[in-house]
Amino acid sequence: MATEYIFSPEDVVDKTFDYIICGGGTAGLTLAARLSEDPNITVAVLEAGEHNIGEPLIDIPGQFGATFGNPKFDWAFPVVPQKYSQNKTYFWQRGKALGGSSTINFNAWTKPPAKDIDAIEELGNPGWGWAEYSKYTRLSETYVVSFVSIHSTPRHLFHPAAKEQADAHPQTPNLAFRGKDGPVQIAVPFSVTSICTDPWNLLAVDTVGSTSMLPLDKQGVVSPELKVYGTANLRVVDVGIVPIQIASHVLATTYVTAEKAADMITGKTRKI
Repeated sequence: MATEYIFSPEDVVDKTFDYIICGGGTAGLTLAARLSEDPNITVAVLEAGEHNIGEPLIDIPGQFGATFGNPKFDWAFPVVPQKYSQNKTYFWQRGKALGGSSTINFNAWTKPPAKDIDAIEELGNPGWGWAEYSKYTRLSETYVVSFVSIHSTPRHLFHPAAKEQADAHPQTPNLAFRGKDGPVQIAVPFSVTSICTDPWNLLAVDTVGSTSMLPLDKQGVVSPELKVYGTANLRVVDVGIVPIQIASHVLATTYVTAEKAADMITGKTRKI
């Protein structure tokens, strides 16, 4: 992103825009990029964090974790002590930067099971099933074939426990469900990570369900068109609209939400 498109609040206080997006996170920037493809449309993105363009702690995947707790990059929201967390105060890592929490998520990209996404549609959200989901992921991604990396020092290519699971349940990439023209480069990791047993990892939760896309009589916040019930000209475009906890990292789903929202807002259906 070029820095000439970054302004202070004072620079834009007396200007008008076709769309104003509150939050320059993953969904916000994806939506802004798609809407601004039309040169006749103006879009403003409001972000509290810094742009951090060219920041090594963000751009280098190996620096994952180095930004945690750093107020320049992380909101580190304190969580209310609860009985089943030993009544301790933990911190909820959330990205404080242009790019939102995608700047601190070590480039994770995983898709949820199809049945999870179909369940969202079955809850009363037509057009949000796996068939649509799969189409929109292909708009964002380009699949790159990866190769096993050979280390200079002896070590396991697989954690023994993970290897046992991998041998029992072999997987191969299904290229029919992978994009080839999107801006996000994705690949299969060179090794299988160990099974998650550390409670610390369980803190890496997202705001799934905080603004649930459900019918109003089921305590929904937004409609299937992402419009906030009881308001005008206001939509929520974020993973918070997902009404159930999906069995995967949420980054890919966040991109899908923003890509689909762009088509809803413009009234255009892009060829996928």
